[in-house]
Amino acid sequence: MPAQQATILIPDISGYTEFVSRTEIDHSSHILNRLLETIVAAAGEDYVISEVEGDAVLMYRKGSPPSKKEIIDQCVKIFRAFHSELREMNMVSICQCGSCRGISDMTLKFVVHFGAIEEINVARFVKASGLDMVIAHRLLKNNIDSHEYILVTKNYLSNIPDADETMQLAWVPSKEAYDAIGEVEFNFAKLDAVKKSIPEPEQKKEIISDLGIQSNQLEIEANFKDVFQMIMDPDQRQSSGGGGMKETINFSPIPHIGAKHLCVDDAFTLEVEYIGFTKTGKEFTLSETQRIPSMNFYTIYSYTVTDLGSNRSMLTTHIKAEEGHELPMELLKVFKAMEEAGLKSFKAHAEKKPQVATA
Repeated sequence: MPAQQATILIPDISGYTEFVSRTEIDHSSHILNRLLETIVAAAGEDYVISEVEGDAVLMYRKGSPPSKKEIIDQCVKIFRAFHSELREMNMVSICQCGSCRGISDMTLKFVVHFGAIEEINVARFVKASGLDMVIAHRLLKNNIDSHEYILVTKNYLSNIPDADETMQLAWVPSKEAYDAIGEVEFNFAKLDAVKKSIPEPEQKKEIISDLGIQSNQLEIEANFKDVFQMIMDPDQRQSSGGGGMKETINFSPIPHIGAKHLCVDDAFTLEVEYIGFTKTGKEFTLSETQRIPSMNFYTIYSYTVTDLGSNRSMLTTHIKAEEGHELPMELLKVFKAMEEAGLKSFKAHAEKKPQVATA
């Protein structure tokens, strides 16, 4: 295809580190995928997605360039959607792996350029190429002392009819030299003020001050963070025998407040939803609703994992009735026996599992 003029827009995510455990890799992939989908959705249909390369989305819009106001509004819209999604994920997060704990460290920057592109058709895909795509991509590496900004090249600015914009950002002129390209001039503006203006999401964690009656307690020869990771992951809980059920059906790739799963046994199915989480330096508490509607069983069950030092921890469970319901004491006796057997199996599994907790 012949070369066409286009506005190139690249939102690029930063702040992710390399992870080594399977859990961290799985969770980081899910988090990144969710954020990239948020960026693409916020960009709308005006831009064609050329490709997703690592943590960056390369997109373009053919024809004359949009005004500075329009492009800044577009970038700010994507930026707000990105950070709103980050804050939502961080607020409901309970997982203590490196990926999930690093959510709040992630950042987003933008590169805007105008120039010639060529579209290459590969099967069902269309990829944009050409020198100006290379220039835009190279500009992601620069000496700007910030991880969150909008960078607009001189080539873009010289092709727009006006310099008006909705938000009065503080623009700084700069330039970078690149091998085989030469010097590229641009203006950039940091997005700190925009970030501060983004509202916090509505609180979804319940504050459960009264955990109810103690159900069980046992000491485990394992790091308390590793024990908690096993408790909060329905699949690990099930595989260790800690659930005391035959099968777990998990609906969420990452455990979080609001996540649901089913524990299936021959006689009934237990419906579980995570509703509360608290942590201190030495203790984690996860609370969940456990419901069997057919048996009028509506309870709040809590797991508290306490650090005893020297890779030892204490696991304590509590139970109470949900508001408007009573504890079915006869049924509780049956569940307590199942729980005791399940926790013994969980303890044995946790003490054999390799320790992966980090400081």
